Amino acid sequence: MKKETKIHSPSGGTIFRFITRMYLSYALLALILVLFLHLLFTSSPETQRNYLGVQILSAFKGQAVDIEYVEQNLLHLDQTDPQLIRYTRIRHLSPPTNLPYNFGAYGVSKTEMSEWVIKFFRNMTNGRFIEAGANEGVFGSHTMWLEKEMNWTGLLVECNPKIVPHLKTHHRNAWVADVCLAPSPTPGILNFSNPTNWTYSGTMKKPWNIPVSTKWEFFEVQTIPLYTLLAALDYTSIDYFNFDVEGVELAVLKTFPFDLIIFKVIIIEIYFYTAEEKKELHELLTSNGYIFAKDISIDKIYVHNSVKHLLEQ
Repeated sequence: MKKETKIHSPSGGTIFRFITRMYLSYALLALILVLFLHLLFTSSPETQRNYLGVQILSAFKGQAVDIEYVEQNLLHLDQTDPQLIRYTRIRHLSPPTNLPYNFGAYGVSKTEMSEWVIKFFRNMTNGRFIEAGANEGVFGSHTMWLEKEMNWTGLLVECNPKIVPHLKTHHRNAWVADVCLAPSPTPGILNFSNPTNWTYSGTMKKPWNIPVSTKWEFFEVQTIPLYTLLAALDYTSIDYFNFDVEGVELAVLKTFPFDLIIFKVIIIEIYFYTAEEKKELHELLTSNGYIFAKDISIDKIYVHNSVKHLLEQ
């Protein structure tokens, strides 16, 4: 006698669960595709490499960035806005590279400023720096020696689109921000004046007389508040801040929340400052816990009260 073979049909519940999982899978794939296309058509190459991973990771942490909200309200967001801070990390910060240094014909040497910092911190290793006005990051850099020989790292800020690509090719072991520091507590767009024949040392002010014959070119640049950049990297204390942005330093510092972040040493170029502006800068820093330490060439050095004892040793 032959056995009867039974054919089992899937239940309605099984079919429903299968269809639900299928639609959820399609929805997830569609979301990833939308993010990818947005990235592809709106982002820089560096952002394209890192955006999806950061975005998805942030989403899982409950910290997804609302790109559309930030971009629609960018010029009105306060420097402490969490959405602006996360957006800045994705859009404007390139991480340190693990690639070997690529200096070409450049050599690495101490500058007068880095020499002073090394002595002040008693040859401290593994420190943290910020260099605003980083230029191409090697020749004339006030942080390169500290990075290469003393194992420091930190943040390089350079907004000139003519020079940022060169800076990145040198493979510095530091974050790179491709923005100008905002002279306001909110982001902005400002005109940038760039001398074509003089080391790419541009300014957000009007062109000035320089010691070589040159033409000037003009373009708009994105500005981001200094605090926003530092918060995006979770920095609350910086050992050495070299600040050289051709006369805009005072305006940047006027809106900086000194109660939230400490710079142990600040070296500021004051070449373009009037006597009144030098006085205003001094009063601003001393009223926020800094003391004047020394003049070096066209720069002034201030140290925070928390490390002033190092001046006396």
